[in-house]
Amino acid sequence: MEEKTKVLDSLFKQAVREGQKRNYKKATALLESILLQYPQKQSQGYEKDFKCKVLLYLSRSYHAMGDYAMAISNLNSYVNLAKKDPDGWFFLGRSYLALSSYSVAIQCLKKSLEFRPESDTTLALLGTAYFKSGKTNLAVESFKEALYINPDDAQINQAYQNSLFVEAIKIYKRGDIELAKRMFAFCINNGMDSVLPRLYYAHCLREQKYLEAALDAYKEAIALAPDDPSLRWYELSILSMMGKTEEARRLVESLSVEFEDFDFSLEKGKDQKAQSLEIIQKALAEENWKEVIEAGRLYIQTFGSDAIIHSFMGEASRNLSRLEEAENHFQKAKRLDPQYRAYRYGLLITYLSMENWEALDAELAKNNSQSPLDDETIAYYSVICDAKLKKEPKTVLEAVQKIFRKNPADTYMMGVLAEQYIRVGLPELSQPWLQKLLDLGIANESQYLLLIECAEQLKNKKDFESACLRYLEAWQANIDIRKKLIRFYSRQEKWKQAANHIELLLAYSKHQETLTKNLAVFRFKAGQFHHAAILYRALLQEEPDNRNDMQRYVFCLYKLDMIPQAIRFLQLWHKSYSVDVDGILIEAILHMHNEESEKAIQLLRSSMEKFKNDKRIPKKLASIYQNQG
Repeated sequence: MEEKTKVLDSLFKQAVREGQKRNYKKATALLESILLQYPQKQSQGYEKDFKCKVLLYLSRSYHAMGDYAMAISNLNSYVNLAKKDPDGWFFLGRSYLALSSYSVAIQCLKKSLEFRPESDTTLALLGTAYFKSGKTNLAVESFKEALYINPDDAQINQAYQNSLFVEAIKIYKRGDIELAKRMFAFCINNGMDSVLPRLYYAHCLREQKYLEAALDAYKEAIALAPDDPSLRWYELSILSMMGKTEEARRLVESLSVEFEDFDFSLEKGKDQKAQSLEIIQKALAEENWKEVIEAGRLYIQTFGSDAIIHSFMGEASRNLSRLEEAENHFQKAKRLDPQYRAYRYGLLITYLSMENWEALDAELAKNNSQSPLDDETIAYYSVICDAKLKKEPKTVLEAVQKIFRKNPADTYMMGVLAEQYIRVGLPELSQPWLQKLLDLGIANESQYLLLIECAEQLKNKKDFESACLRYLEAWQANIDIRKKLIRFYSRQEKWKQAANHIELLLAYSKHQETLTKNLAVFRFKAGQFHHAAILYRALLQEEPDNRNDMQRYVFCLYKLDMIPQAIRFLQLWHKSYSVDVDGILIEAILHMHNEESEKAIQLLRSSMEKFKNDKRIPKKLASIYQNQG
């Protein structure tokens, strides 16, 4: 045992050296060969510590190679052996984070902090996981704790400021202007002195009607990006709100010379209110949505609510995907001026974006004489409603085709047409339109799923595989689609691909044991005996008397040219559990391959009495004698 320990320790040191040279492929091969020495029982003492060390280095090597699924597989084995080790949970969280599995990463990193609460590295990585998952308030707190422990770390400080800035934007949008202003000021004063923080700081001052201070702040933002003409609208807006129309006019003349391709023109003779409205309209025309909202909000504060302004703000909010805000603005415009028809068109588009088909249908059904909709608009949105509310498919299809023929460049109606073809049982007509939407880069998730459905119905294996893979690139966490693809690969006997997707599925599934069993089988069938051996080793640790897993593990060792190890393991297993004819025959075959024919003959002869009713042993013995002549 002592000699074996020395050999394994030497292999481990060699693997570490290879890792230091960034030869991770060689390092993983060495580390995996070490792990194959401990399949038959749960390790204890030095053996357990050594195995933990090997598993940790192996997982880090896989992570360095970008094979995060294999890193997670080995780290899960590690934390099962070392449940209270913070490093294991840290690296497991890091690998899940690399797979964009943010919620699992957060759980692992929090677990690591239970055992090492003062780790600035773990707190910083937890902050990153929170930030990427959209929980910027928690990210700020994590980075703040990390900085308290290590205030001089430039990377943590930068991450803290980034998360603080994003959280400040959220707070600003929620309406807590004073707190947001302080947070933006903190970012600016602590090295984040760029256009966006200064722009938002100026917005806060403008919201609080500190117009002189806001004007200065906008000028400071402009100074950081003097070649960006869109920033100058903020300056014009403030001048207009302050009643400095002549100063605004001179600035427009100057800007028109400086930026020849940008229209800053304002009509002469307009009063402050009209000029402010024109500034909003200009921002709308330039698709400067954020400025439309900011200038609109200031307009309302200065001159009061107005149906036109709320409609402009609704359109800007819709384009920024703030759909509930957009609906609120259009509803406000309706209350202020029921005869102003723009709000109705805005509501139709907003309900369409929200996929609120019932609300869209109800709006179309309103017989509003004060703000009637034109027939073409009613027909367009009505057919979309009928399609989405799954009304009689053939009738709806005819209506969709009629509208689409009038404007074949309408990509939204193209998607509706593709859906209807599926509904009436014509996937061969649906598929080309869906494929076009994907190629244009504008397909949504449901259209990706429809393309998968088309390939299934058409029984086109190549298209099915391609559609699933394209979908999973964008939506990794969809367990059902990944399972569907795994079953497809299994039926096609593409074992390696099936195994690769099981590795990725492990990050999202609670059924780890079942998946590991399937993974071992697929790696085995794919001829990936090294990976299969490690998986069967792990399974035997959990269920050591599983004869099928034992035989497959032995076969893996044989294929890896580790015949002495295979024989030794098989003999130890038979001592611990019952021996059967299959086991006797396997051991005899291994002896023969190891050029130990006498041992094979002796084993078979000694087993004949015990298994005298089984003809396979004498038959095997006869074949050995025959081969020996």
